[in-house]
Amino acid sequence: MSPPQANRRPIVAFAHHPWVEPEWMNRQQLLSRLGQRGWPVAYSCGPLDWWQRGTPRWAASSLLNRVEDRDNIRDIIPGRIGARWKRHPAFDRLALARHAKFIRNAVARPDERIIAMLFDPQFYPYIEHLQPCDITFHAYDAYAGQSGWTEEKAHFQAALLGEAQVITASSEAIARYLNTPKAIVLPNGADVDSFLGATKLPEPDDLRDIPHPRLGYVGAINRKVDLVLVAAIAKQRPDWHWGLVGRIERNELLADEYNAEAFRLCESLPNVHFLGQKDRRAVPAYVGHMDVNTMCYRAKGDGWWTAISPLKLHEYLAAGLPVVSAEIESVIPYKSSIALASDLGTWVDQISNALGTQSIQAQESRCEVAKANSWDARVDQLEGLLNEHRKK
Repeated sequence: MSPPQANRRPIVAFAHHPWVEPEWMNRQQLLSRLGQRGWPVAYSCGPLDWWQRGTPRWAASSLLNRVEDRDNIRDIIPGRIGARWKRHPAFDRLALARHAKFIRNAVARPDERIIAMLFDPQFYPYIEHLQPCDITFHAYDAYAGQSGWTEEKAHFQAALLGEAQVITASSEAIARYLNTPKAIVLPNGADVDSFLGATKLPEPDDLRDIPHPRLGYVGAINRKVDLVLVAAIAKQRPDWHWGLVGRIERNELLADEYNAEAFRLCESLPNVHFLGQKDRRAVPAYVGHMDVNTMCYRAKGDGWWTAISPLKLHEYLAAGLPVVSAEIESVIPYKSSIALASDLGTWVDQISNALGTQSIQAQESRCEVAKANSWDARVDQLEGLLNEHRKK
């Protein structure tokens, strides 16, 4: 049940990707639904930076900040005036203050106590310029394990953990990484209605010439994907065709000691098809026209990918088709609906079983699990946390 309108305080949210992207992440899913429920939401990925001069993004930017209303939120599009200049701290601080004031004024009165919702520790310096505010921190990754982590960012994260009134994490592993009793697990969900009936959607043009059986993967193709495994399965079973849908982070893969050679091999194999990134509205059709959908992640070692809550978990289940996944912690609780595999042999066996045991009953069961884990259910939980703090 949504809270009374009076409790829906303005939310100023920061994350490091522009709002308009082909595929939505958890921040767009959560914030658009909060906006739909009457929470005033402004979203920003921060101002431009002087180092971006000469880039396509700088060239496409207007002179001044502007606000575009979309998806039930106010999207703050940064302009060139007010860009950051980190080499000059006083100037940079002024840019932060100016941008914070602009985004705050887009949804709130100057003296109104807002909710500052940060999806990355790097945005902590804006907090002092957003006052009066309460702080919500949603950790969707184990940030310290990613490239680009610095002592400064570690300081920002420690400050956030100490000051935030609401702290949520996308998985149990991320909550442990945060190492604070305040962390509450808020897993990724699914836009269930978009994926129910995905098998009945028209087949995408670039899938039609790919033979069955098809093994699907949707998501960014980066270090978290086990391309060594994909290549091994493709070589062992040349009659199975992989359809990999997502943005290819080529430079990261080629610099990754584990994946580099396998990535090059996958590009050469006739039964591995890189289909590119698709608009989020097109993704259900790709999922629905696979025979088995996979979460072929790396599950060994201590990389950040072992802590993830896969965005595709419940979307796959909503489509109803069989799912095979690596044994990552956040997926194991769903082992009654998803087949788990730990090495090449079990992956081949589980895929073979999935291809041979598709049933209406199993399909309906998967859909029911997805319905219980929708983004709407996640927003119910988040609203409860925001308003629980409000009462204190």
